[in-house]
Amino acid sequence: KETSPIRMIPAMLDEYNISWTWETRDPRMTNHKGVVFDALSMIEALSNGAVSTLAWNEKDGIYGKMDDQGKLRIGGYFLKLMNQFMIGDYVLTATNNQNIINTFAVRNLVLGHRTYLSINRSNDSQQIQIKFTGWSPTRPNLTMYMLSSSGYIKKIVNWSDVKDNFTMPANSVILITGLE
Repeated sequence: KETSPIRMIPAMLDEYNISWTWETRDPRMTNHKGVVFDALSMIEALSNGAVSTLAWNEKDGIYGKMDDQGKLRIGGYFLKLMNQFMIGDYVLTATNNQNIINTFAVRNLVLGHRTYLSINRSNDSQQIQIKFTGWSPTRPNLTMYMLSSSGYIKKIVNWSDVKDNFTMPANSVILITGLE
């Protein structure tokens, strides 16, 4: 701020990853545990002022967010969801135990939707309760995207089923979105 008090100088988190080399062939780089790592890395960077993050790497036969044929791996689906739904104004979220469940939310006034991201970083399923202060969706159904050991799942859920409590699988990421 001292060097450039009038204009913002963007900061980016570049090439974060679990493994420092492709030679380790760490399975977390292409599975649901890698999605948890990516989600935690992204929300931590964005919450601390970064304007962008860049995961390593996008496509290859060992790690990439896509395989050699361009088919999305679970981490690629997660990045697609972030780019599609997690753009907007930051909305304050809270959780009773940040060592287990992390959250992040945005409100996109242009598109008229809100999106809530929950991350279960534990090896156990967790009962969570989402409290949407100041938001009552205009439609009873929301879209839920789950990334877990079961893969990538998209389903329609009823507002009443998620606002009270639901179970998150171990090492999973859930994104819930709906119109205002």
